[in-house]
Amino acid sequence: MDIQKNWVRRETDHLEKRGPDHRATLEVNSHLTMGAARLAMTDPLPRSNQPFVRDDLNAIISFNGEIYNYKSLRNELVKDGYDFHTDSDTEVLLVAIHSYGEQVTKKINGMYAFAYYSKDTNQLILGRDFLGKKPLYWMKFQNNIYWSSSLQSLSRLKKARKLSSQGLIEYLSFGYTIDPSSIETEINAISPGTLMRVSLDGNAAEYQLLDSKPYAPESSNPLLTIREEITNAVTARIAGHKSAAISMSGGLDSSIVAQISAQSDVNMTTYSAIWPDSDKSRYNKDAEVAKVISTGIGIPCKLVEMITTDQLTLALDEFVLAMEEPNANPTGISMMSLYKAIGDDGHRLVLTGDGSDEIFGGYPRYESQSRIPKILSLRGNTVGKLLSSERSSTNNKWIAALLSQTDDRNSNRWTHWHWNFTPGELSRLVKSNQGQAHIVNQVESSISSSLNAGGKNRIERMMEMDRNIWLTMESNRKLDRISMHNSIEARSPFQDDRVIAAGLNEMAKHKFKKIEKKILWEAFPEMQSLGVRPVKTGFISPVGHWLRGNQKLASDSVDHLHLMGPFNIEHMKKLLSAPTDGNYRKIMQLWSLIVLSRWILSNE
Repeated sequence: MDIQKNWVRRETDHLEKRGPDHRATLEVNSHLTMGAARLAMTDPLPRSNQPFVRDDLNAIISFNGEIYNYKSLRNELVKDGYDFHTDSDTEVLLVAIHSYGEQVTKKINGMYAFAYYSKDTNQLILGRDFLGKKPLYWMKFQNNIYWSSSLQSLSRLKKARKLSSQGLIEYLSFGYTIDPSSIETEINAISPGTLMRVSLDGNAAEYQLLDSKPYAPESSNPLLTIREEITNAVTARIAGHKSAAISMSGGLDSSIVAQISAQSDVNMTTYSAIWPDSDKSRYNKDAEVAKVISTGIGIPCKLVEMITTDQLTLALDEFVLAMEEPNANPTGISMMSLYKAIGDDGHRLVLTGDGSDEIFGGYPRYESQSRIPKILSLRGNTVGKLLSSERSSTNNKWIAALLSQTDDRNSNRWTHWHWNFTPGELSRLVKSNQGQAHIVNQVESSISSSLNAGGKNRIERMMEMDRNIWLTMESNRKLDRISMHNSIEARSPFQDDRVIAAGLNEMAKHKFKKIEKKILWEAFPEMQSLGVRPVKTGFISPVGHWLRGNQKLASDSVDHLHLMGPFNIEHMKKLLSAPTDGNYRKIMQLWSLIVLSRWILSNE
């Protein structure tokens, strides 16, 4: 197995923004070379640099993320006879894997992607957390297994870049790819909650993918109240830090995080987005409320100006560079400006309210589905074709009503709320002999593992699919890439394993009928007196306004995609009038094509 060691060294240096504090490679043996770039957060001393080696245990680890229960886990391991030489969670994770093997995921509460090598077994274990908060890609190339937190690193290794047909359909359908697919052929993502065991014996690296078990609190330690679990999660994420930032809106989730943080001895600052160049005043409502709430709880608030219309192309190209793959959510442009400002102020740690909606039923789609009683039990291909047909403002409502009567595990129950291009629309956009049925099959194969969600009713299952797909592969992926592009670690207390367990346990008591975050409002009643808005706008972007001022960018992108071959130029040209017409759904479809074009151009 001839390893491309120079690639490991070169690509480790390319990870400078993800790990600006230290970069190193280690030639373990003739079969294995490991590299790591470190953003030093826990025990920042050189003794905790990576790749981290314990010669007495014959083990080496490279690790990206944070283990929030590492101190209690360390105490447990000390009782088992292990000693420690650092105060880092990296060393605790290495020893925990040595002790518990592939059962380690039941012990660790955190966000992580790791590569652990045991000299005793000559095996490598790659692992990734259950909500996909940290990235991990891999590729089999010339009989070797290569892995990286960067998709572009692997792309540079194989040199010949080619769009994945599966990844392209996923992106155009939803605005992002679904693990384990990626936008490029041959490159795979290790799916959230998956371990990959690689044996290095012989002439080729052999691998096996394994589902791992999530962290479970000890049964002797009963779940605390929702308020206590969230408070503990926030506290654990800022412990040991002198200062941190909060990505702040005027909504409930980030306001709860801010209020809890304000009671600590950590210097906190909230940041919110304002739009001096937008076509609607509502874009600035959240910032106005965020300022009031921050003042009320005693935390300084900084309002960050977002881009102007004439800055769109440069901002979009920077976003694509940070993501390393196309992502059609224009919120990312807002986040790029916000996190740059946070990084410029010297912050390396940001807390967010992400993940609360998928636990406490915050999205309007849950309420929409809950208010229509299920009388019929519709199934079959005819219904499926109707539900995946072209959408318009006139048919969307009756399609939603029809959905409420379909079989509980029908994929359309979830996809209806997430389509960018429906299969019917996509079959007209992309030239193919396969047609709509083929696209439907490809989409269902992408989300098949989540179709068997264990929920007992439709709202519970929809929330579970949102956590398994939307949260992990769109929201968390975007948050990680943008924050790390600015050398910042973003942490989301609502995605703590214990918070999720407590929240879903409480939701189940009410048979998932207590949605719209009512449980959170009851746990934190003081939020109303602080002026928290029951409905927030969030970090959105005035994408229609942008495109009305960037018609050439839109038309050039359409022409570029047409030259590539598979796209129907007439169908794409129909979308060019969407910004002027004010058709938001078609605006978002046009935007997704523009993003795809800019991503392709960035790799040429």
